Amino acid sequence: MRRAPDLVEIEGRETAPFKIDVRKLKGLGLTISHPVGYELSPRGLAYRARTARH
Repeated sequence: MRRAPDLVEIEGRETAPFKIDVRKLKGLGLTISHPVGYELSPRGLAYRARTARH
């Protein structure tokens, strides 16, 4: 699980647009929101595994 400010820094993005994108991913069932932070859902982990560049 990672906090939004940490993810924003890693991605080099602004917080508000990043959070909007995370909400879109949540709507697709790819992320889980916690009181503080986010993580990939089991579905998100499966998607990442299938689409990872090797």
